Amino acid sequence: MLLKRLSVDGFRHFSGQELLFESGTTVLAGANNSGKTSLIDLLRVTLKAGSDFGIEDFNATERHIWSQEILAAFIEGDEKVKEVLSEGNLKENSPKIKVYFEVEYDPEKDDIREFADFLMDLDLSQNSFYFVYTFEPRIDLLQTSLEKLSIDIQTAISEKKWTTLPETGQDLRIVRALQSRLCKVFHEACTPQVAFSDSTFQSNIKMERTRFQSLFNMHLVKASRPLDDTIDDKSGAMSAKFVKAMKGDKDWDKVINSLPESVIDAIEQAGIGGVATEAAIQSLNETIKSISETNGQARADIFLDFQLSEADALLIVAKALQARYLGEGLPLSENSQGLGYSNLMILHLELEAFLRAANQPENTYLVNLVVVEEPESHMHPQMQNAFIKHLFRKVEESARFQALVTTHSSEIVRSSSIRYLRALKVFGGNANIIDLQKFHSEYVASKLPEEQRLFSLLYSINFADVLFADKVVMYEGDTERMYFQALIQESPSLAKLRSQYVSYVQVGGAHAHVYLPLIVDTLKIKTVIITDIDYKNGATASTPDKIQQLETSNATLNFLFAQSVPPADRAEDGKSERPPLLGEIFARKDNTEKIALFDERPNLAVSFQSEAEGFARTLEEAVLSKLNNLEVWKLQTRQWWSDYRKNSELDFSIPNKKPSISIREIVVSTSNKKTDFMYSLILGANFHQKAPDYVTDALGWLSDV
Repeated sequence: MLLKRLSVDGFRHFSGQELLFESGTTVLAGANNSGKTSLIDLLRVTLKAGSDFGIEDFNATERHIWSQEILAAFIEGDEKVKEVLSEGNLKENSPKIKVYFEVEYDPEKDDIREFADFLMDLDLSQNSFYFVYTFEPRIDLLQTSLEKLSIDIQTAISEKKWTTLPETGQDLRIVRALQSRLCKVFHEACTPQVAFSDSTFQSNIKMERTRFQSLFNMHLVKASRPLDDTIDDKSGAMSAKFVKAMKGDKDWDKVINSLPESVIDAIEQAGIGGVATEAAIQSLNETIKSISETNGQARADIFLDFQLSEADALLIVAKALQARYLGEGLPLSENSQGLGYSNLMILHLELEAFLRAANQPENTYLVNLVVVEEPESHMHPQMQNAFIKHLFRKVEESARFQALVTTHSSEIVRSSSIRYLRALKVFGGNANIIDLQKFHSEYVASKLPEEQRLFSLLYSINFADVLFADKVVMYEGDTERMYFQALIQESPSLAKLRSQYVSYVQVGGAHAHVYLPLIVDTLKIKTVIITDIDYKNGATASTPDKIQQLETSNATLNFLFAQSVPPADRAEDGKSERPPLLGEIFARKDNTEKIALFDERPNLAVSFQSEAEGFARTLEEAVLSKLNNLEVWKLQTRQWWSDYRKNSELDFSIPNKKPSISIREIVVSTSNKKTDFMYSLILGANFHQKAPDYVTDALGWLSDV
């Protein structure tokens, strides 16, 4: 039995979201406050007994709109109150939490005895059970509570003389108090309801919540795990986990079952009972005898008897058992290891304990799900890698349970196949679950094997950091990254970017378009490509008109700005597109933003050199053009360049054999020391004040929300 799908609506900042589970391990990755803990809370409340949703679990926007509607109705008058508090309106517009579950079974392997009563879909090609869990108000209870509260609401309206809802903005303290009371009575009227259903979730039949929860064996390994890492910590967390992990082992259970009798025999042989009687009980019985003689009551002597259950015996073992590490032949205590190592051991033992539980006969007919919250705590990347690979292997070998791992670790993401990943991203205050298995099957799996290998290689290099990014910069080479990071660090106008997580993806001039379907279209991350115009025959072109008639060798620009060819004008090869001319590329720059934008991809921009950078082809040419206000083909004397190098303290080479030299020639001569040139630039004072426009325009656009 496998949990295949969970859909959630109206819970915190999740609306209309779906989480698809792998048959083995599913990795749910997201930055802080993206909703990982919220989803764990959702599973805990719905699948485990003992807790209900609170008022804060309802979608905040829906709660606010509902309370505002109630308040506005009372301000308007009795007729509006009657309309808003009607059964139909409250049922339609009240906030509600709905969670939909699909449980899949294998008709060849799974025993569905625990689920059989809840089969609604008789189509033999369908092998799933469907359930819906709701938390919403009972309308009669809510109406009664709102009627009781109406006097206080009307009193506030009368005292403050509110005639419209906007007027309440002047009395926020009172309004918030009323909203709080509205939410309180709303929550008190809410009850959980569970139903089994068909695949459309339209034909619902109620069932007991406890019966629904009995279909799931879910274990949560919390992020706040107890670890022994100091001398004064005597909790023995690992030893306790060892005892828990052994439960279900036949040999272990046999020993534990016989332990109470063995312990009692040992106590009796030691004569502890006799010693205790002589030391304390004899004098106590003499006191009881004296009291009974004075009040005429029957006398009852006290004696000691030893009772020991299996639970007591297990407690003795857990207290006595101590985990030890053998270091260079010497036994070392549990706290001798660091937090990371202890955490890895605790996680392993938790999984072993759950695996044994999943193999118990009573659980083999259930959905067995272990949820591991942020396993990366205290562990360096190598241990994170070891853990996630161990988990993948353990789940695959067992085939008895599923695992859900939540993480904000780049290393765990890097160690996980993209097919197992689900990403959490927040757009406009709403949490979104992005199914990367779907992306892989729809976009990657359909490609030729060699293309798949290319995608896998490129994603493995850059994807892990991108997943958690707020913004992405795609760049060509190492010196570009150095320069962009330095500009963001030093430029006051780019302060917003310093407070965001910017991921840098090195794409050269040919591979940026490979990442667009994932980063821009699927993850919807705001992305700028800063690339070189790289026009062909650039060494000889020396006028703007000639340059605009050239083509670029930049594969990304050719891909993004390819020009359509009418059928009548197509060559013998029949191609419907041709490479763009530079003039056509320059024309794509937005008049306001000064970079190229895309209507179909509003979160993507491309920036490149143009007239503002003296028609430079590369970053280095653009920098020298901006600093000297020169077009890249304009000649200066050798002495001029020598003086400029000395005064600017920039590290570049000057060709030996030419009396007059252009920026192009300086950059070609410096091609083997580009890193030295870039260091000399960014270590200079106020370098950010004269950065090329195509760079500052790109980063400025990226910094905007």
